[in-house]
Amino acid sequence: MADEKAEKTVDVDEKDGKDPQAAAGQPKGAKLGMFVVVIFGLLVMTLTPVITFFVVKAVAVPQAVSEAGGHKEAKAEGGGGGHGAKKEGGGHGGGEGKADSSNILSLKSVMVNIADTKSTRVLRLEVHLVVSDVELVGELKNNYMSMLLDRVMFAASRKTLDELEGPQGRESLKRDIIGEINSIIKNKLAGAITDVYFVEYLIQ
Repeated sequence: MADEKAEKTVDVDEKDGKDPQAAAGQPKGAKLGMFVVVIFGLLVMTLTPVITFFVVKAVAVPQAVSEAGGHKEAKAEGGGGGHGAKKEGGGHGGGEGKADSSNILSLKSVMVNIADTKSTRVLRLEVHLVVSDVELVGELKNNYMSMLLDRVMFAASRKTLDELEGPQGRESLKRDIIGEINSIIKNKLAGAITDVYFVEYLIQ
Protein backbone atom coordinates (compact mmCIF):
# COMPACT_ATOMS: atom_id res chain seq x y z
CA MET A 1 0.00 0.00 0.00
CA ALA A 2 2.74 2.43 0.89
CA ASP A 3 4.59 1.72 -2.36
CA GLU A 4 1.46 2.35 -4.38
CA LYS A 5 0.91 5.69 -2.56
CA ALA A 6 4.46 6.80 -3.28
CA GLU A 7 4.14 5.90 -6.92
CA LYS A 8 0.92 7.87 -7.14
CA THR A 9 2.62 10.92 -5.60
CA VAL A 10 5.46 10.72 -8.14
CA ASP A 11 2.98 10.36 -10.93
CA VAL A 12 1.05 13.43 -9.77
CA ASP A 13 4.22 15.52 -9.60
CA GLU A 14 5.30 14.39 -13.03
CA LYS A 15 1.88 15.20 -14.40
CA ASP A 16 1.96 18.68 -12.97
CA GLY A 17 5.44 19.20 -14.54
CA LYS A 18 7.03 20.31 -11.27
CA ASP A 19 10.50 19.32 -10.16
CA PRO A 20 10.64 18.72 -6.39
CA GLN A 21 14.27 19.98 -6.23
CA ALA A 22 13.36 23.15 -8.10
CA ALA A 23 10.44 23.79 -5.79
CA ALA A 24 12.70 23.41 -2.78
CA GLY A 25 15.29 25.81 -4.27
CA GLN A 26 12.99 28.86 -4.62
CA PRO A 27 13.15 29.97 -0.98
CA LYS A 28 16.98 29.91 -1.11
CA GLY A 29 17.08 32.28 -4.10
CA ALA A 30 14.72 34.70 -2.42
CA LYS A 31 16.82 34.75 0.73
CA LEU A 32 19.98 35.41 -1.28
CA GLY A 33 18.39 38.33 -3.07
CA MET A 34 17.23 39.84 0.21
CA PHE A 35 20.72 39.42 1.67
CA VAL A 36 22.26 41.29 -1.28
CA VAL A 37 19.77 44.16 -0.85
CA VAL A 38 20.57 44.43 2.88
CA ILE A 39 24.35 44.45 2.22
CA PHE A 40 23.96 47.12 -0.47
CA GLY A 41 21.86 49.26 1.87
CA LEU A 42 24.43 49.01 4.64
CA LEU A 43 27.22 50.00 2.23
CA VAL A 44 25.27 53.07 1.09
CA MET A 45 24.54 54.12 4.67
CA THR A 46 28.21 53.71 5.65
CA LEU A 47 29.87 55.33 2.64
CA THR A 48 27.52 58.31 2.21
CA PRO A 49 28.70 60.20 5.36
CA VAL A 50 32.35 59.48 4.52
CA ILE A 51 32.00 60.78 0.97
CA THR A 52 30.07 63.82 2.18
CA PHE A 53 32.79 64.62 4.76
CA PHE A 54 35.59 64.60 2.19
CA VAL A 55 33.59 66.65 -0.33
CA VAL A 56 32.75 69.33 2.27
CA LYS A 57 36.36 69.39 3.51
CA ALA A 58 37.70 69.78 -0.02
CA VAL A 59 35.40 72.78 -0.62
CA ALA A 60 35.66 74.44 2.82
CA VAL A 61 39.45 74.37 3.32
CA PRO A 62 40.40 76.46 0.24
CA GLN A 63 37.64 78.94 1.11
CA ALA A 64 38.91 79.28 4.71
CA VAL A 65 42.48 79.81 3.48
CA SER A 66 41.30 82.48 1.07
CA GLU A 67 39.35 84.32 3.77
CA ALA A 68 42.31 84.14 6.17
CA GLY A 69 44.57 85.69 3.56
CA GLY A 70 42.07 88.50 3.02
CA HIS A 71 41.90 89.25 6.76
CA LYS A 72 45.71 89.36 7.00
CA GLU A 73 45.94 91.82 4.10
CA ALA A 74 43.25 94.03 5.59
CA LYS A 75 44.94 93.95 8.98
CA ALA A 76 48.31 94.85 7.47
CA GLU A 77 46.80 97.80 5.60
CA GLY A 78 44.85 99.01 8.63
CA GLY A 79 47.81 98.62 11.00
CA GLY A 80 50.12 100.56 8.69
CA GLY A 81 47.69 103.45 8.51
CA GLY A 82 47.29 103.56 12.31
CA HIS A 83 51.02 103.76 12.99
CA GLY A 84 51.46 106.42 10.39
CA ALA A 85 48.74 108.54 11.94
CA LYS A 86 50.30 108.22 15.35
CA LYS A 87 53.70 109.42 14.12
CA GLU A 88 52.26 112.35 12.21
CA GLY A 89 50.02 113.44 15.06
CA GLY A 90 52.88 113.83 17.49
CA GLY A 91 50.54 114.34 20.45
CA HIS A 92 53.26 115.91 22.57
CA GLY A 93 53.11 119.61 21.80
CA GLY A 94 53.71 120.16 18.07
CA GLY A 95 57.49 120.59 18.23
CA GLU A 96 59.68 121.01 15.16
CA GLY A 97 62.48 118.58 16.13
CA LYS A 98 62.42 114.94 15.14
CA ALA A 99 62.09 112.89 18.33
CA ASP A 100 64.37 109.88 18.60
CA SER A 101 66.58 108.44 21.30
CA SER A 102 69.60 110.49 20.26
CA ASN A 103 68.04 113.92 20.77
CA ILE A 104 65.89 113.37 23.85
CA LEU A 105 67.13 114.53 27.25
CA SER A 106 65.43 112.95 30.27
CA LEU A 107 65.02 114.95 33.47
CA LYS A 108 64.37 113.46 36.89
CA SER A 109 60.92 113.61 38.47
CA VAL A 110 60.04 116.81 40.37
CA MET A 111 57.16 117.87 42.60
CA VAL A 112 55.86 121.44 42.83
CA ASN A 113 53.11 123.19 44.78
CA ILE A 114 50.17 124.25 42.65
CA ALA A 115 49.44 127.98 42.72
CA ASP A 116 46.52 129.26 44.84
CA THR A 117 46.11 126.00 46.75
CA LYS A 118 48.06 127.02 49.88
CA SER A 119 50.38 124.05 49.40
CA THR A 120 47.50 121.57 49.73
CA ARG A 121 47.80 120.37 46.13
CA VAL A 122 50.94 119.37 44.27
CA LEU A 123 51.91 118.45 40.73
CA ARG A 124 54.33 115.58 40.15
CA LEU A 125 56.20 115.83 36.83
CA GLU A 126 58.74 113.84 34.90
CA VAL A 127 59.82 115.60 31.73
CA HIS A 128 61.68 114.55 28.58
CA LEU A 129 63.05 117.39 26.45
CA VAL A 130 63.34 117.08 22.67
CA VAL A 131 66.49 118.92 21.58
CA SER A 132 67.19 120.23 18.07
CA ASP A 133 70.82 119.10 18.01
CA VAL A 134 72.51 115.97 19.30
CA GLU A 135 75.57 117.93 20.44
CA LEU A 136 73.31 120.22 22.47
CA VAL A 137 72.00 117.20 24.36
CA GLY A 138 75.48 116.44 25.67
CA GLU A 139 76.14 120.08 26.57
CA LEU A 140 72.88 120.41 28.52
CA LYS A 141 73.37 117.08 30.28
CA ASN A 142 76.88 117.91 31.41
CA ASN A 143 76.49 121.57 32.40
CA TYR A 144 72.84 122.67 32.61
CA MET A 145 70.78 119.98 34.37
CA SER A 146 70.15 122.11 37.47
CA MET A 147 69.02 125.02 35.33
CA LEU A 148 66.69 122.81 33.32
CA LEU A 149 65.00 121.42 36.45
CA ASP A 150 64.69 124.93 37.88
CA ARG A 151 62.96 126.22 34.73
CA VAL A 152 60.56 123.27 34.71
CA MET A 153 59.62 123.85 38.34
CA PHE A 154 59.29 127.59 37.81
CA ALA A 155 56.92 127.18 34.85
CA ALA A 156 54.80 124.59 36.66
CA SER A 157 54.56 126.46 39.98
CA ARG A 158 52.89 129.45 38.32
CA LYS A 159 49.93 127.38 37.14
CA THR A 160 46.67 127.16 39.07
CA LEU A 161 44.74 123.91 39.43
CA ASP A 162 42.28 124.93 36.71
CA GLU A 163 45.14 125.80 34.36
CA LEU A 164 46.79 122.40 34.82
CA GLU A 165 43.75 120.19 34.35
CA GLY A 166 42.75 118.78 31.00
CA PRO A 167 44.63 118.40 27.71
CA GLN A 168 44.76 122.15 27.13
CA GLY A 169 46.42 122.67 30.52
CA ARG A 170 49.11 120.11 29.68
CA GLU A 171 49.82 121.70 26.31
CA SER A 172 49.99 125.16 27.87
CA LEU A 173 52.55 123.97 30.42
CA LYS A 174 54.65 122.39 27.65
CA ARG A 175 54.80 125.69 25.81
CA ASP A 176 55.78 127.51 29.01
CA ILE A 177 58.61 125.06 29.75
CA ILE A 178 59.97 125.36 26.21
CA GLY A 179 59.86 129.15 26.43
CA GLU A 180 61.56 129.30 29.83
CA ILE A 181 64.47 127.05 28.82
CA ASN A 182 65.00 128.54 25.36
CA SER A 183 65.06 132.06 26.77
CA ILE A 184 68.16 131.12 28.77
CA ILE A 185 70.10 128.96 26.31
CA LYS A 186 69.44 130.93 23.12
CA ASN A 187 72.34 133.34 23.75
CA LYS A 188 74.66 130.69 25.17
CA LEU A 189 74.29 127.57 23.06
CA ALA A 190 73.51 126.63 19.48
CA GLY A 191 70.14 124.94 19.12
CA ALA A 192 66.95 124.91 21.16
CA ILE A 193 64.29 122.82 22.88
CA THR A 194 61.71 121.89 20.25
CA ASP A 195 59.24 119.79 22.23
CA VAL A 196 58.40 118.42 25.68
CA TYR A 197 57.11 114.97 26.62
CA PHE A 198 55.40 114.33 29.96
CA VAL A 199 56.36 110.86 31.13
CA GLU A 200 54.61 111.55 34.41
CA TYR A 201 51.91 114.18 35.01
CA LEU A 202 50.09 113.63 38.29
CA ILE A 203 47.98 116.14 40.23
CA GLN A 204 47.71 115.20 43.89
